[in-house]
Amino acid sequence: MDKGLAVLASLVCGILYWALATRAMGAAERWMKRRRQHSPAAP
Repeated sequence: MDKGLAVLASLVCGILYWALATRAMGAAERWMKRRRQHSPAAP
């Protein structure tokens, strides 16, 4: 296997993982905000 290809593959995997993580965080944040709006008793 070419070394450059391995580096490229790991880089792509890292970018995909980062994008997935940030997307999940954003979705969770939005979900929490929506949930907080629905229940006025929440602090």
